[in-house]
Amino acid sequence: MEKTYRLYDIYEGKELLTKTTSMEEVKAAAKERSEDTDDECCLYLTCNGEHVEDWSY
Repeated sequence: MEKTYRLYDIYEGKELLTKTTSMEEVKAAAKERSEDTDDECCLYLTCNGEHVEDWSY
């Protein structure tokens, strides 16, 4: 089964930032969001519908 990642910013609501099969794309989107918001974001990552706890960008 192919992994599908979804990255959300849940700081103010639940905004989907990216849906991809690449963890590198997830990390790039997370870094971009962090820079765009001066770290005022709350990033939430799922993989095939399950919350991913231990990850970093």
